[in-house]
Amino acid sequence: MFDTLFLQILDMSRTACFVILAVLLARLLLKRAPRILSCALWWVVLFRLLSPWAPEAPLSLLPERTPAAEAYTLADKQISPADTAQAAYQAAGDLLNGGIGIQHIRTMETDESGHPEYVSSSWWEVWVLAGQYLWLTGMALMGVYSILSYCRLRGKLVGALGLRDNIYLSDYIASPFVLGIFSPKIYLPSSLAEREREYIILHEQQHIRRLDPAVKALFFLALSIHWFNPLVWLAFILLGKDMEMSCDEAVIRKMGSGIRADYSASLLSLATGRRIIAGTPLAFGEGDPKGRIKNLARWKKPVLWTVLAGAGVCILLAVCLLTNPRQEKDSLCFIWGDSISNHYRADFALSLGEEAKSGTVYAEQWSRGECVRSSSILLTRYAAEIHIQIDLLQNEDSEGNSGSFGGINIQMNSDQYGGSLLTYFPLPEDREIIGWSFSSYEPGEEFTVCPGDSRVLAAMAFDAGQGIRVFDCETLTDEPERLHTADYMILIRADFSGEDIPPSTDEAAPFHDGTSKRALTLEDVITLSEKGEALTWADFNEYDYYETGSGLYIRAYDIDENYSLWIGGGGGAQVPLYIHLFYKPDPYAFIEVRTDDVEAFLRKYNAYIDIKELLLSMVSSPGLSSSPGDYISEHREAYDKLTAYEEIALEYCFGQFFQGEQTDLRGSIMAILCRDIAENLGEDPEPQGKTYATGQEWFDAFRERAGKLRAECSDAQMEESWPASRILLDMIERLPTQ
Repeated sequence: MFDTLFLQILDMSRTACFVILAVLLARLLLKRAPRILSCALWWVVLFRLLSPWAPEAPLSLLPERTPAAEAYTLADKQISPADTAQAAYQAAGDLLNGGIGIQHIRTMETDESGHPEYVSSSWWEVWVLAGQYLWLTGMALMGVYSILSYCRLRGKLVGALGLRDNIYLSDYIASPFVLGIFSPKIYLPSSLAEREREYIILHEQQHIRRLDPAVKALFFLALSIHWFNPLVWLAFILLGKDMEMSCDEAVIRKMGSGIRADYSASLLSLATGRRIIAGTPLAFGEGDPKGRIKNLARWKKPVLWTVLAGAGVCILLAVCLLTNPRQEKDSLCFIWGDSISNHYRADFALSLGEEAKSGTVYAEQWSRGECVRSSSILLTRYAAEIHIQIDLLQNEDSEGNSGSFGGINIQMNSDQYGGSLLTYFPLPEDREIIGWSFSSYEPGEEFTVCPGDSRVLAAMAFDAGQGIRVFDCETLTDEPERLHTADYMILIRADFSGEDIPPSTDEAAPFHDGTSKRALTLEDVITLSEKGEALTWADFNEYDYYETGSGLYIRAYDIDENYSLWIGGGGGAQVPLYIHLFYKPDPYAFIEVRTDDVEAFLRKYNAYIDIKELLLSMVSSPGLSSSPGDYISEHREAYDKLTAYEEIALEYCFGQFFQGEQTDLRGSIMAILCRDIAENLGEDPEPQGKTYATGQEWFDAFRERAGKLRAECSDAQMEESWPASRILLDMIERLPTQ
């Protein structure tokens, strides 16, 4: 996608701005130094304009930055140019009308029903999406201009006669120049006097010797890529001036200062004709005669210490501008570990995001040299901590006395999700517990991690006398083959990857048990719910799940993007404490599958899904308008479907308003929808007859009025005269907090 490439170009151009400004300041300080030093500094600018990569160093003068691509959410979206133009048009209209902040863009992808999918984006993302086409157009025009200028110049060289070697005379040019990159040729006006040719040829040969035509062509390429940056245009112009002055100085050093008067006179006489080659990257001609003559007039042979000091400044500045600020390396740090009786604990700090951008922590059961079971938690670069807890569980006899160890609970969590994975592993009988180990780590010990690295965080070994004896974490990390000699071992390890995985928005992280089973469907849930109170853990064994929880054994079944099912309790043969079907967008929307009406629950929340899609489609056009009424008029059929949902639509919209910040166009449409449905139900929807700037402002006033009505009216009066307010109050009573 060109939009992500365009973002990278913007990042490079932003960095180059700092470098160009630094070089401009250095040129002032080096005004009396040889111009070749200024020319060398422009190489740094060229590198920054063309290379997305740069080494890191503590001496870098550049500010730390976060690439814009990290906050860009449209990279994987297929959006047509027409829809891009529509989004930009809408964004411009919103800006002119005060703005609503968020745009809804139609993608080229469709949902299961064949309707186009929409994605929400901020203004700056819309400008990036549209800007890529403007950027590509600008580059194309720069290329066309360069080709036309070159062809025009070549037309003036028809009939040029060879003087010697790669030097030619032409009747149709007014200024000498070098043309070409790989086999550069020098072209001189036929009218140039014999006495002037020698030092003019020396000047042009100096350009060729220093590879100036190739450098200028590369800089023109950089200018074509960064054509939108005025500082790059300034740098391109000043580079040419510095190259000309540097070559002038080289000629004077070789031929002596006595030719300065004649040389300056030649520059004045050859000043015409520069316009012909100014925009041609393959031609290198004379220019800026006034500045060059001034530079020659004040030129003096530099003393050695001045040259060395200037070179030292340039080298130091180049190092500071060629490098990026040193970034923190991806790391894993052991913070603390402890063991009390049969309880073991280890905590780690984590820093990802440079090279290793994700990871997985595994709790594994190894038996007779093979991994027989594995559960895991997924870490993105936003995770900062890993917590591991192991509890040995003792069997009880018929009298309730503790006996041998029968199992082990491993709880792993990260601060990324606020949840945890709880995994139960049975322990082998008649095995000697060698011990629990993270003994090779010292508190505060930090390890650099890279993609592909694997590190053992903790281990517990059991042995019948034949297997592994040395099992500390460092040994198992460096010599993983030791696992294949273990009789029985519980292992916790972390693997790291360079794949950048977005953070989960669900309450639980995507934990997996490593099995290959079929996914649970809503049809399965409806069928299973018919068993009622007879449902057990075993009824769900054939479906794919992940384990999570804290204090309970919990299985989570991810059904689709809208629904999940959770089972919690003691596990095994025990009766589940609960079997809940959740509607994901609302953490408080769930039912008990064994006793509640599953089909009624699905009808309600499938309607929620439809309402959400209808609202999203409504905000897609007409685009330039910010008036909610215009969007409703444009999508009258969709709006009529919304009003037909009546109480369900009210509950959906009220739920969105409970979340707050519904100040955009969608919020305004929801407020109008609630008012229309309330009026259809027989209630005056306008609290105190006021007007409101946003949908959220209307809802807050409506909610405040509903609270006052509750204190003044009976239930019967609320049911008869204030049905919409009654629905709102019933929802408030069901919330965990008010």
